[in-house]
Amino acid sequence: MSTWYMTFSRSGVQYSYGLLLQGGNLYRHSTTTPVSGTHRVTATKLGSGWTSFKAIATSNYGAPAKPTHAFLYGLNSNGNLYRYAANGTGYRSFGSFGGFKSFKTMAVLSETQTYDTLLMTTTAGALYTIHIPVTATAKPVVKMIRPSG
Repeated sequence: MSTWYMTFSRSGVQYSYGLLLQGGNLYRHSTTTPVSGTHRVTATKLGSGWTSFKAIATSNYGAPAKPTHAFLYGLNSNGNLYRYAANGTGYRSFGSFGGFKSFKTMAVLSETQTYDTLLMTTTAGALYTIHIPVTATAKPVVKMIRPSG
C-alpha cells in the first residue's frame, strides 16, 4: 500500500483514498463514509505490470507555494527506485535511481516544494533517509540513520 489520505466534506462525509498493489496490478482505492447510511468502497485499476515491486509510497505536495508535485515511488526487486509523476488519472515515468537492492520497505517522511524525503529500511534492519530533489535529473542523497535494529 501507499500513503493513505482522509478528508471530510462540509456536510461531514468522510473520504479516504490511496493506492495499493494487488496481484501485480496498481489500484486507486477510495472509501466514502456518509454521516448516516452505507459507506461506498471503490477500486479502480490503474495498470498492470507491478509484480516485481516490493513497496510503493506517494508524495503530494500542494501548499499555496508553487510548484506543486505529486509522485508515486516504487521500490522494485531489481534494485531500482522508480518515480512516477501524476498525470491526470494515472502516472507517467519520471526517472529511476539504482542502488536500492537491499531495501525492503519505505514511507514518505516529508515533502517540500523542492524535495521529498523517504524513510527506508533494509532487509538487515538498517534505517535510512533518502532525500530526493523534485527535478527529473537530480540524484537522491542517501543517509544512514541507524545501522541495524
